[in-house]
Amino acid sequence: MWTSESLTSVRETCDDASLPRPARAGGGARLFNKRTRRRLVRALRELARRSSPGDAPRRRFEVLLYERVALVRDELLEIAVLLERETQPDPGCVVALHRLLTDGCASPLFNRDVHPSELRATVHYVRSRLGARVNSLPSDTRLARY
Repeated sequence: MWTSESLTSVRETCDDASLPRPARAGGGARLFNKRTRRRLVRALRELARRSSPGDAPRRRFEVLLYERVALVRDELLEIAVLLERETQPDPGCVVALHRLLTDGCASPLFNRDVHPSELRATVHYVRSRLGARVNSLPSDTRLARY
């Protein structure tokens, strides 16, 4: 599983745009491998499929805010598709997705005190960054990827 230490090292190394992509990944290179992308894709799809538990005893211990998941369900599925097709995703997107899915204190999916607009902003950021890379490919390459 990811640790906050590995995310910190990735964040520090990703800020330097002068370094080539593999060097920017630095010590957190495992965050950007194929296995990690598959795990993120699976987590996004599972999150989009979840529905609110009907019985009150189960709801009491659930921390996921289902109404917020419902706000961005389609976008989460779209991000999963984009991430699945991406061979070298933007490190900032991977870190943002990881935080969105796991950070119980700062993620708008788990904390009612974080405004829902933060969720929309994060989803928009990730989707636009991943979508920009796919759309920037030559047209023949884009057709081959789909």
